[in-house]
Amino acid sequence: MRRVLAGVIGDGKAGGVDKYLLNYWESVSEDGVQIDFLTNKIDEGLKERLEARGSRLLEIASLRNPVRQYRQVRKILRLGHYDAVYFNISTAIECVGAIAAKREGIEKRMIHSHSGGNNCESSLKRMVYDFLHHVCRLFLYRYATHYYGCSQKAGEWLFPKRIVRSGRFQVVYNAVERARFAYDEEVRQEVRKELAIEGRFVIGNIAAFCYQKNHMFLLDIFAEVLKKREDAILLLAGEGPCFEEVKKKAGELHIDGSALFLGRREDAGRLYQAMDVFLLPSRFEGLPIVGVEAQSAGLPCILSDSITKEAAITKRCKFLSLKAEPSLWADAVIQAQEEGPRGSAQFLKIADHYDLARQREQLKTLVYREGVSPMELVSIVVPVYKVEEYLDKCIKSIRQQTYRDLEIILVDDGSPDRCKEMCDGYAAEDERIQVIHKENGGLGDARNAGIRKASGKYLLFVDSDDWIHEALIERTVETAEKHEADIVLFDYIGVEESGKQGDVFSAGVPSRHVLSAKKEPRLIMCSCSAVNKLYRRELWQRTGLLFPKGRYYEDLGTIPKLMGLAERIVYREEVLYYYLLRGGSIMHSKDFQKNYEDRTAAADQVLRFYREHGLWEKYERELEYMVFENAYFVPSKEIVLNDRKSPYLARFRAYAYRRFPNLEKNPYIKEMSCKDRILWLFLKRRMYGAMVFLSYARRAKDSLTGRFWRKKAWN
Repeated sequence: MRRVLAGVIGDGKAGGVDKYLLNYWESVSEDGVQIDFLTNKIDEGLKERLEARGSRLLEIASLRNPVRQYRQVRKILRLGHYDAVYFNISTAIECVGAIAAKREGIEKRMIHSHSGGNNCESSLKRMVYDFLHHVCRLFLYRYATHYYGCSQKAGEWLFPKRIVRSGRFQVVYNAVERARFAYDEEVRQEVRKELAIEGRFVIGNIAAFCYQKNHMFLLDIFAEVLKKREDAILLLAGEGPCFEEVKKKAGELHIDGSALFLGRREDAGRLYQAMDVFLLPSRFEGLPIVGVEAQSAGLPCILSDSITKEAAITKRCKFLSLKAEPSLWADAVIQAQEEGPRGSAQFLKIADHYDLARQREQLKTLVYREGVSPMELVSIVVPVYKVEEYLDKCIKSIRQQTYRDLEIILVDDGSPDRCKEMCDGYAAEDERIQVIHKENGGLGDARNAGIRKASGKYLLFVDSDDWIHEALIERTVETAEKHEADIVLFDYIGVEESGKQGDVFSAGVPSRHVLSAKKEPRLIMCSCSAVNKLYRRELWQRTGLLFPKGRYYEDLGTIPKLMGLAERIVYREEVLYYYLLRGGSIMHSKDFQKNYEDRTAAADQVLRFYREHGLWEKYERELEYMVFENAYFVPSKEIVLNDRKSPYLARFRAYAYRRFPNLEKNPYIKEMSCKDRILWLFLKRRMYGAMVFLSYARRAKDSLTGRFWRKKAWN
């Protein structure tokens, strides 16, 4: 039984945070997890509800007495033997619980941001709170291990931007049971009759009466609407510190006869049915649940632009500036009602994130690990051939992944050494490991065997003489899930057998954004390697692509095709893979004839693929650079260092210029590193001796200075 301490909750009815916490509790508490809640005041009804399912409601002091609260939280954690804490807060001032949790040694400390500002009626107090928030924000993140927010904007309010824009932050949207709010004409007529508003143009708002919700401006807007639509009526549901003040202003504006103050209601779903337009001019929000509920009911919504655009789940949701005149807001409200019938709202793709059933699966991941469902399997394919010296390190790095739901497929490609026995030994030790023994067919054929065997949602290739970062799977799956990516691309670094690090190979494309070859054409050429990517396995199934059998450079003939077909690619600018630079590997083979045959065959496969799919003209420059780099420049550098008189220098050159006579004008050549531009100049002029001298001089400099960490962008 895992134990989680969450908070801080109110009475279970007071607002969006309470709704979210109870949804979290209902989603997780039946899966062998006990959730206890912190509160500043015990509500007996909520206490009974929680205790009926084995959870506890624990009272602590408010922030007016932070020292007392700190001591109480530490005592609760010490006696409760909790595995994790989950603090849902609106301001960094609420940092006491997280500090106490770290002091008590709680390993998993989750902080979830639910707001975008301080809610306080007094401008002086608000100024003080804002100052305290910004001070506490400087250190709050140090007391958390996992970072969440109801929106990107809410995350940036509470955490440093470097965390929010990294893979360490995850958005957990405020989901609702959308079907429960679906438009119902019969309920609409029923509620309108109850409220005596039949035939009226109904503008609605459901929110606490407080500074944040900006009711005073809402009344100004409605006063302008009344000037143009005398049949308009305003429904206001909620209570709060500004309730009487807002009622007073309605009287001063002489609109109180057209405004219904309904107080606190438990039937928001029915009220939405009666409305024609939902209006929410909030000063700030994390992400308003009422906005999601209203759109789920098919209502056109007019929101302030201080609310994150992530709140828009239909095409009938519009955002206006709080600096705009009330008359402009009034025009937008009237126009929204005239744009179409109530049930005509078209949901955007992002609406799926607000589905309660989907979120319940996501919430379970908060208990197990960051951002990943415990049921999602990742298949790792490791082709094995003549690597007994390196295999232990490779398999150890995979077995020690922080992400545990793995299917590890070792493909023994007829290896003549001890690799067969070693693979069987690993399988006996770890039930996640499966072994395929087959006749030798080459690296591509071994990978294909692994692809056919794989059953995971995601797929990763690891070469058996390389190793991976312990968090590679966790971080890349998190990114894939967050962005619904087909491919997650990451950096890898070359490491010599002596342990010295070489070049970092990076993609040179924007990170943390959803890309495709259509948006970022250089993806086709930026990395032809198979090992620096996590793939959605469905992509391989959908495209039917496989690696060529019995050839070197099988990646080159396959990955550029896959990159062109993938619709959603995300790049993590982070080194997660370690590529061993050893003399006996395929990449360093001195069989120049096979090197030439397989490189050019692979390049021709890709060129033919793009011609057959009608994509040649769109990606001609990128394909040209791919041929230049992989079938001319890189192999020529290898040949020059080993045999300057080799006829294959001329053959690679002839091949590249036959395919692309004007390749010297390719714009991507100008973006190569300074060293490679110099080597290219020497290669063009056949100054092979100068190329050798430059390479040895660089190696000598590296050896003397120890500077082996160099960034290399796709060349």
